[in-house]
Amino acid sequence: MREENQRSVGTREEEQCSVGTREEEQCSVGTREEEQCSVGTREEEQCSVGTREENQRSVGMREENQRSVGTREEEQRSVGTREEEQCSVGTREEEQCSVG
Repeated sequence: MREENQRSVGTREEEQCSVGTREEEQCSVGTREEEQCSVGTREEEQCSVGTREENQRSVGMREENQRSVGTREEEQRSVGTREEEQCSVGTREEEQCSVG
């Protein structure tokens, strides 16, 4: 009987061992959670990449603003050509004077 009792004690030790493996499994679950955390930090990193893209977009907007400034300069040039046309109108008046 005592030997059987000792055997059952032995099986209990085996059960404790299996409890130990369960604890190890929980540990591996913990590492999985940590891995998910690192995935979370990756998502945050991607977010910061997104903000970089937004910054680049705002830089792009600035470039567009500079372009519109360029078109304004072109408009001013065309105003200059209009003044030249008015000058040629003046020469026409002078020509009429000489005809007169």
